[in-house]
Amino acid sequence: MKENKFVLPLIIILLVLSLPFSGYGLYSKIQEKIKTANPNHLPKIGDLLYFYNSKNKLVGTYKCTNKNCDEARSSNDDMYMAYNRENNENTLGVINKYYVFINDEDGIKLYNLKTKTTVNTFKSIKFYNTRNTSYIIVRSKEGKYGLLAKSNLELVLPMEYTTLAINEKSLNASFNDLRLLTSSNNKWFVINNKGERLSAEFKNPIYDYNYDAIVTISGSSYEMYDYNLIRKNVETDASKLEVRNNAIIALLKTNHITIYDKKGEKVLKRYNDENTRYSYKANDDGTITILNAITKKEIETYTIGA
Repeated sequence: MKENKFVLPLIIILLVLSLPFSGYGLYSKIQEKIKTANPNHLPKIGDLLYFYNSKNKLVGTYKCTNKNCDEARSSNDDMYMAYNRENNENTLGVINKYYVFINDEDGIKLYNLKTKTTVNTFKSIKFYNTRNTSYIIVRSKEGKYGLLAKSNLELVLPMEYTTLAINEKSLNASFNDLRLLTSSNNKWFVINNKGERLSAEFKNPIYDYNYDAIVTISGSSYEMYDYNLIRKNVETDASKLEVRNNAIIALLKTNHITIYDKKGEKVLKRYNDENTRYSYKANDDGTITILNAITKKEIETYTIGA
């Protein structure tokens, strides 16, 4: 009986001591549920990244290791292809239902939200401003570039190139029509999806290209060639040459505009009124909006072939 007298108080003491711990455990579970709910769909709370699909449904979370952990953004290392530098702070979001690129620890992780595993790790990624791109350029920890197909997240080109870039006209090209810019031994050229050379080597960096013409840049000077290194006769005082799939636009230093055909061989239209300074906007539908550079008012919309 004496032993029982000591047992009951001991049990009471243990229960009292355990209450804070059980309360803390319950609190932790509640907090975790609050985090997972994330009603405002914040991209990050504490050390957790949240990823939602196009229907705003939570796909999964990632627990960060580093303080500066975040969803990976596109790198900007195309020194000469300046038009690809715009708005490249975008992220890719969730790819193929469960995959995301995350900047954490010592690189960019390709991470599976469903299995919570790292599929691959890269030094950087590059995808040019749009979540609709079909291809992602990846860079290994050794600094070599390769090409990843967004459709299956498999390497189309191995990570063995010292330079690799895609201009905007090829971002959503079919696989067989894909053309990429690369370089070797300070010579620049265009390759296809198998890594085969499609153009001659150019001593100056390739600034832009389509399927018929290539524009190189040296300092602030542009030159236009075909794929066999035959030079095109275009205005030499161009301050900008923009290569579209259906036309080539030359903005001259006089602020006049000359529009060539896609091969850079035929002048389609000139805007050269001496009393007007021109600017333009190349539209996604292939048209070109001609503007007054001073007033910003539209002069006309030029349609190729109209």
